[in-house]
Amino acid sequence: MAHDVFISHSARDKPYADAVCAKLESRGLRCWIAPRAATAPTVIARARTRSKWIVRSIAALVIALVGTARDAAPQQVQKAAQDRERAQAEPEAGAFGTSIGDLRKRGLDIVLVIDGTGSMNLIIDDLRARMPQLVQSIHRLVPIARIGIIVFGGKGEKMTIQPLTLSPQELSDFLNTIGAMGSGEWEEDTLGACQTAMEKMDWKPYARKVVVLVGDSPPRKEDFTPLLALIRKFKDNNGTFNAVDVAAEEHERFEREFWLKHHHKEPPKLSPLPEFYRQTAQAYRVLAAAGDGDMQELPRNGSIDRVIFRLISAKVPPKIEVPPKIPRYHDYYVPIARTPRLCSPHLEGRG
Repeated sequence: MAHDVFISHSARDKPYADAVCAKLESRGLRCWIAPRAATAPTVIARARTRSKWIVRSIAALVIALVGTARDAAPQQVQKAAQDRERAQAEPEAGAFGTSIGDLRKRGLDIVLVIDGTGSMNLIIDDLRARMPQLVQSIHRLVPIARIGIIVFGGKGEKMTIQPLTLSPQELSDFLNTIGAMGSGEWEEDTLGACQTAMEKMDWKPYARKVVVLVGDSPPRKEDFTPLLALIRKFKDNNGTFNAVDVAAEEHERFEREFWLKHHHKEPPKLSPLPEFYRQTAQAYRVLAAAGDGDMQELPRNGSIDRVIFRLISAKVPPKIEVPPKIPRYHDYYVPIARTPRLCSPHLEGRG
């Protein structure tokens, strides 16, 4: 026989339970109440059935918790390892103001402004050989990043320009066509080259813009103030200006090359860097600060591609994803619904 209401009560509340049962049955509801409606075997059978259901539910819950924790733990360990590798491969967060995730959506445009005079031959050869690795490193960071190159010389000399491109092959082919320019001046046309880079290159409107100046001589004295104003304007238009001073490394390379060519051995002692070369580092440091960037000197036996990449990426904060947490028991616990106990003495006598 089916019942409409199940009444559960303690022995102490039996009078109230009987009263509630009588009132409900007077209104046509069929009530199940012990001991009237059940024999001992029926009660035991129902208790066993309910106990088995509870045990199965608890077992399923434990299995789910253990299985989920087992599956989640290796994922968390693997994710933590990936984060460590990324932290080692990429620089720490800085003041760039744009995450890698944003750059991958908006874009990153980079223009290398390179002094192409004869004194830069060894550095250009180094950059020519390492350009594929540089592009690969940049594209690993931002796959849609474009790179352009401007090679300049002295005042009045024609600049050679490679427009912004995604293609490593185009950049390598361009560098293979570059020859030394014949400027006899100590100070090169840095202002004209930077002006071409910042005002005439095909920058994407919403992309992050980066200029990296690579050279061994400072700007002309009369060009320094206009160049500072140009760099500050570029910074205000979502740009960053960086510089690489190669004078010290270039000086050592030339001296070694001279000794090997004429004396067939390494120089016993390298001569100190001439004072006029030190002007380059001082000027580049001021220019980079105006462009919210940085200046680095090419270290001894250093790779030009690594220095450039470090400058480009130094202010790009990695987008760190929060690893999934290991689930705990209350994340999956669902309380078992229970039938309300209709045993309150306040129900007695109510119609």
